[in-house]
Amino acid sequence: MKSEEKDKLLYLKSKIDKNNLMLDIPSDELYALSDVSAIYIYCSEDLKKYYIGQTNSIIRRHLEHSKEKEEESEDLIYSDFKDGTLIIFYSENTSSNLNYVENSLIKLFKSWEVMFKSSYGLELLNKPSGNRSDLLQIRRETVDVKVVKEILDILNKERLILFPIDEKLGALKSILFRHSPFYELTEGQQRILNEFIISDNDFFVIRGGAGTGKTVLLNHIVAQFLGDNIKNREKSIPVKKIAVCLKVNIKNQIKGIFQCYRKNLEYYGIYINTFNNLISGSDGNYDYLLVDEAHRLIRKGKGLFPVQYRKILEEGNKDTALELLLDKSNKTLLFYDEYQRIRPSDMENIGKKADYAAKLGLDPQKVYEKKLNSQYRIKIKADYKKFNISYANNYVKYIKYMLGLSKDKPSNLEFLDYDYFGLCNSIDELKDYIDDKRKKLPFKKASILAGQSRLHDKGRKGKQKGELAWKEINMGWNSNHRRWASEGNYIDEVGTIHSVQGYEFDFVAVIIGKDLEYKDNRIIANRSKYFDQKGKAGIKRSENEVLGEFIKNIYYTLLTRGVYGTRVYIEDDALREYWRMKTRELKQDS
Repeated sequence: MKSEEKDKLLYLKSKIDKNNLMLDIPSDELYALSDVSAIYIYCSEDLKKYYIGQTNSIIRRHLEHSKEKEEESEDLIYSDFKDGTLIIFYSENTSSNLNYVENSLIKLFKSWEVMFKSSYGLELLNKPSGNRSDLLQIRRETVDVKVVKEILDILNKERLILFPIDEKLGALKSILFRHSPFYELTEGQQRILNEFIISDNDFFVIRGGAGTGKTVLLNHIVAQFLGDNIKNREKSIPVKKIAVCLKVNIKNQIKGIFQCYRKNLEYYGIYINTFNNLISGSDGNYDYLLVDEAHRLIRKGKGLFPVQYRKILEEGNKDTALELLLDKSNKTLLFYDEYQRIRPSDMENIGKKADYAAKLGLDPQKVYEKKLNSQYRIKIKADYKKFNISYANNYVKYIKYMLGLSKDKPSNLEFLDYDYFGLCNSIDELKDYIDDKRKKLPFKKASILAGQSRLHDKGRKGKQKGELAWKEINMGWNSNHRRWASEGNYIDEVGTIHSVQGYEFDFVAVIIGKDLEYKDNRIIANRSKYFDQKGKAGIKRSENEVLGEFIKNIYYTLLTRGVYGTRVYIEDDALREYWRMKTRELKQDS
């Protein structure tokens, strides 16, 4: 048999009935498939509900599903698919890559559910955990795309999909993004989404620390608007205009995700750009405005660069970018974390609702504010069954407390008993940690990050790098901060805050440089060792405490990037010893 015939994707489909296992498959063929590894999809009669699975025995698995009762079923409810369709896919490629194909399909259908649930009633019944699968291995991606593309072509041909998908199936690219942005929302996140879309409030502030799901929620809101606008375009109904304001280092990543589903986003009313492009654009007012990393919106001051930003504010006769954006939108949502303000040009701490409502001329009764508290990025495993959210939350409290950003002590330090966090004795030990993770888990992102405590590489613009900033570990600074976190050279480059804010990594090692030191029983800034000129512009030498807050925020942000593991090396001897001593004290108290 030729290899192309062995690789050909085959399928069988059958109607589902309460009293019969499968009506449309001859018994001899059915039992011949009883030991074949396959992907299967249940489709409800109205083609609104789906369930995706894999099995090495389709008869056994189908019988298991048919016996499930609603109160016992973890995901599929068999009665939802009565009189629906079961379609089974099998081939040699499929059999050898079941996990990857299944995960790809689940991610893709999950993204469609988010986009089309409100407009088409689409629902994927797989458990949320199915969407949180690890990164697909690079060597498998070509196979996955080929097989998944074939499966979707067949579903289209058999008219088992009602909602519109691009003929080119560009959304397939999205399953190869490092992580799907369309995780299952919590009840609290879902309430915020619904409130933003249907309430008559004008201004929304969603507070949340790093990893609490701010960007995930933003993606869900944009996806729902996109799905609704797609349906409205089909019916020649005017679409709502949605502006999404992002930092330049993450704009193309987010925009690229949604362009996988519809290339011309603006035709469907979605405008994804940086604040200056949204303000200066000729698109008029927006129905809705969403601002990610709102704490980084600019304000007037000596530290504001480049010059074009100052001109935008001056020409608009405003003190802040937020004021300009508000003039362009009917309803605004800010995602905000005061601890991620890292430059004097960043928006001031907005304070309490009454404060910013008065300053912006808002009706407090029309202001909606919520806080996202639970940590979803950081995965600290207390056992082999589940991640412990309380450990993750206490880790964040610990980092804030140790940096002197908060007086709120962690309730316990049990997370230190596991492998997530560690303090290194040398920069070599820190690099060894990252090298070890890269060797053992080459398909994961393992990166070294640092505060801006060293000058740029000497000669970096020439053909020869010359002296590297981190010469003791033979590494230089990241060469392109806009794309480094998504496609950068992690092997011999150290990432800066401006490259990684808004991103996450599987494993991180953080160098706390000599721009922070422990002196006179305080953690303070060492201005002479802090080399971000824009980061200290406009801050007087007498305002060292102000500078210290920004630098501490930088390290808080860097130390909350890691998903599965974080290590830190502190260059200042006194600060490193203080960190060890204070940790011991906290352990004794907890």
